[in-house]
Amino acid sequence: MKLKSRDKILIGMIIAIILSYLTWYNFSALLNFIIEDIDLTPGQVGIILSAFQAGYVLAVLATGWLADRIGEKKVVLYSTLGTAVFSTLFAFLAQSFWSVLFLRLIAGVFCGGIYVPGMSLLSNWFSSEKRGKSIGAYIGGLTFSYASSYFLAPMIASSYNWQIGILATSLPAFLAAFLVYNYVEDAPDHIK
Repeated sequence: MKLKSRDKILIGMIIAIILSYLTWYNFSALLNFIIEDIDLTPGQVGIILSAFQAGYVLAVLATGWLADRIGEKKVVLYSTLGTAVFSTLFAFLAQSFWSVLFLRLIAGVFCGGIYVPGMSLLSNWFSSEKRGKSIGAYIGGLTFSYASSYFLAPMIASSYNWQIGILATSLPAFLAAFLVYNYVEDAPDHIK
């Protein structure tokens, strides 16, 4: 059975959200390792977690407007790539409260350009009768990614170190960007 373009795009978007959102909870999953190494206080950890969420919210507000101007695919692509870059840099550059805060804030900003524009992109590809299933599958991929980060990152960090745990959950976002670039398209006007 040959897959239709919209089904290929749905599969590509689900795999991309799984790979890119491994970064979402990798910091939280490795918090005990990172606190011990960088010597963060509970207050600093709270500020870092809040900064990530604040960056995400600000990006969600901006990316809707941006997606209307340049297209959802570009927003998802650049956001996925930015998430990959800044989450990977975290493994190499996070050495103090300020570096951790900055890198997590920027990662949060880029994460904010993946999920909501991705839902919009998928909504444009599917009719109202099939839209719920496609969005549900996309959200299922997101949830699977969250859980996977908590499973993978500590397991890897306990065998190596927290930096390798971060890398193992950040580098897949580059593959996600590759998938979005090569296999995802904005819906043609006649489908919207």
